Order: sequence, then C-alpha cells, then structure tokens
Amino acid sequence: AAKKYAQLKKIADDALAAAAKEDKAGSPDANRRAAEAVAALEAQVPKLQDAVNSRLEADAKKRAEADAMKQKLHNAEHAADIAKAKAEKLQVAPELEDALQEAKKLRDLAASKLKAFEDGGDDAALYKAATDAVDEAERAANALDEKVADLAAAKKKRQAEEEARRKAEEARKKREKEELDAMRAKTQSAKEAADDAKRDALAEDPTLLEDDDVATALREAERLRRLAEQALLDAAAGKISNADALKAVEAAENAYRAFRNALNEARLRRQRERERKALRRTLDQASKTIDSAPAWAKQRNFIHEAEYPKELISQATKTEMEAQAKLASAEAHPDDVEALEAAKIAVKACADAAKEVSIALDEADRAYRKRRRREADEKEAELRRRLEEEEENARRKAQSFYDHINRKNMAAMGLGDLVDRTKPESHAHAPPTAVKADEFDYTLVVPYAQLTADKAPNFPAGVDPANREKFLSDAEFSSILGCDKSAFTAMPKWKRDAMKKKAQLF
Repeated sequence: AAKKYAQLKKIADDALAAAAKEDKAGSPDANRRAAEAVAALEAQVPKLQDAVNSRLEADAKKRAEADAMKQKLHNAEHAADIAKAKAEKLQVAPELEDALQEAKKLRDLAASKLKAFEDGGDDAALYKAATDAVDEAERAANALDEKVADLAAAKKKRQAEEEARRKAEEARKKREKEELDAMRAKTQSAKEAADDAKRDALAEDPTLLEDDDVATALREAERLRRLAEQALLDAAAGKISNADALKAVEAAENAYRAFRNALNEARLRRQRERERKALRRTLDQASKTIDSAPAWAKQRNFIHEAEYPKELISQATKTEMEAQAKLASAEAHPDDVEALEAAKIAVKACADAAKEVSIALDEADRAYRKRRRREADEKEAELRRRLEEEEENARRKAQSFYDHINRKNMAAMGLGDLVDRTKPESHAHAPPTAVKADEFDYTLVVPYAQLTADKAPNFPAGVDPANREKFLSDAEFSSILGCDKSAFTAMPKWKRDAMKKKAQLF
C-alpha cells in the first residue's frame, strides 16, 4: 500500500509539473490529467490507512497472545516452585527431583518456541509450536502438584499405619493386663444387675418373682454367680487359668440374661392378660350398646319407623359376633400374639360400630321427632283451615239470620211489601241467604260505640257485620286495635280474629 501510494504521488507530482508548464502555453489537457492524478492519490490514502490499521491490530493481537503465553509460563514456573517447596516441607523432595527437571526442560523449550514466534512474524506454524510447548509446560506443572499430593497422601498413609500398629500393640498389652479386672467387674455387675432386677420386679408386681420360669432362672443365676466368684478367687491364687475363670463368669452372665428374659416374658404375659381384660370390658360395653339399640328405639317409639337404622344395627351385630370370636380365641391362647392383635382390631371395629350405632340412633330419633313435629304442624294447619272455613260458614249463617230478623222487623213496621218487592217472586218462600258483599258501603265511617257486639243485630245500614272494623275511622282503628289498617290486613286470619274478639268486633 505504501509503494502504491508512492507511485501515485510521483505521478501526481509529474502531472502537476506538466500542467504548470502547459498552463503557460494555454493547454487544458494538462490540468485535467493533473486533477485525475491527484484524485487517484487521494483514493489511495484510505487504503493506506486501512493497511496500517490492520497491521497495528495484527501486531497488538500477536503481542497479546505472546503475553498470555508468557503469563502461562510464569504461572507454570510459579506452580513448580510451590510444588518444590511442598515437597521439601514434606521431606519428599528427592522423589520429586526427576519431575522437577522434566518440567524445567519443558518450560525452557516453551520459552525458546515463544521467542521464535515473537521474532518470526505472522507464521501460523510458529504460533502453533509455541502454543503447544506452553500448554505442555503448564500440564507438567500441574502434574507436579498432583504428584506432590500423591506423595503426601502415601506418606500420611504410612504414618497412619505405623500409628495403628503402635496403638494395637499398646492395646493388646493393656487388654492382657485388664482381663482379670474385667472379669471381677463382670461378676460384680452381674450380681448388681440381678439385685436391681429383683428390686424392680418387687416394686412393679411382687407376684412376678413367684412365676415358675422366673424363680427357676433366678436360682440358676445365683448359683452360677457364686461359682464365678469362687473361680475368680482360684484364678487369683493361681489354681486355675484366666480362661477357665472367664468361662465361669460368662456362664453367670448368660444365666442372668436368661433370668432377665424370663422376667420380661412374665411381664409380657401379664401385660397381654391386662390387655385382654381391657378388650373384654370394651367389647362388653360395645355389645351392651348394640344389643340395647332395638329396646331403646322401641322405648322411643320409632323402632318400626323409616328412620330406624336397621341395616347399620344388623352390620354392627355381625361385627360384635366377629369380635367375640376373636377375643375368645385370644383368651384361649394367651401366648398367641397374633390372636391378640387380631382381637384388638376386631374389638376396635366393634367399638367404632357401637359408636356409629349410638350416633345413628340419636340422629334417627331427632329425624323421627322432626317428622312427627312436621306432621303435627301439618295437622294443626289443616285444623286451622277447617276452623276458618267453619267460622266463615258461621259468619254467613249469622248474616243470613240478621237479614231474616231485619225483614221481620220491616214487616212489623208495615214495610213488608217493600221487602217483597226487593226479592224475586220465585224466591219469595226461599230461606234467608247471606248478604252479598256489594250490599255493604265500605265508605261509611261509623263510631266504635255503634259497632260493638252488644249492638247486634242493629248495626247501621250498609255495615258488614263480619268486618265491622273496616268502618272505623283511622284514629279509632289504631287506638282500639293497636295498629293501622294495612298492618292489620297483613296479619293471619286467626290473629285478626283474636284481636277482633278482644275489641268486641268479632
């Protein structure tokens, strides 16, 4: 790029010189050629700059790669020094000498390859050779560290083995010395343990020691303990060996162990017996609940009703029979643990069934009582409806009676023909009928004193005798009945009738 630039610069200089000479002669071609040469020179300048920048970047990259490899070499040398120091501290440096020399040779080779790469330009082969040599030197340094670790572990293992052998020897000597003391302690411990077991048994249940198996095992243990004590005395006197004394002590220990096992078995037998009795009480209580269910329901008068849980009680009875059989089997075989466990499960199921029966009976009783109350309420509602119908019929009959009296009074006053004209001829001899609702004038306002029961049947004309409260003024209505007319109308009929009776308006 520099050479090209120099050529173009020379061409441009020559063209400018030629243009200056020809300009005096007045030739325009010289100026054109000079301008073209300068333009070509200007176009070459960026290319020269790009080439320079590329070269600078390549040099920087090469320096960076060389610096990185130098750092790796430095790290490898530092790691080798550390490994050497560790080896000297662990006193294994002679065993590491060959590896240290090999690692140094590899570092020297890598340094020479790196120098050749720095001095050799952009040759890729030099770069690869330098990189491989540096990596090899780095691996050698790492291998040094691993070898030091292996040497340290081997030395530690040897030291541990030596320490273990030393301790084993000391332990063996100590064990031989303590054998006789241990046998004395075992004998004493067996005696104390036997005394403690007897004391605990007496505190727990004095009858435990009266069990045949327990009593036999205790006598045997005490006999062997006395023999062991005599054997120790003979061993101390040199009459028998320590091995023979040890056999006597172990026999006493085994006898005590048998005594303890017999005592535990006796405890388990007593415990199983207590459990069977508890199961029997639980089952008796559950059976009482299940068996008394029909009588209880009969006493409550709903044994034949739909609410009575017949199926549940039948199933509970089957569960009770199974529990009775399981518990009877457990009682017949007191040492059978599986039979006892089966009885526990069966009795629990029976107790749960009894609880369900009790709950179901309570719920059934409540449902039965609720149904009976509902039926009673329905009957009461029906009786009230009939009563209202009867009261309505009575009201109509009373109204008919009042109309008949009114006609008789009018006939007595000489108004009979008026009465006859008001009735169709075809009904002249018909019995009195109830007054129609359209014959009353509900717009009338009548004082309370003219509407009370003692004024019957002489109420003012247009007044409905069965609904006299409708003819009261609003003020008298609220004062006498204690509420307004709209609230009174919203009440049930039986309540309105009661209030009307109290106010003498019924």
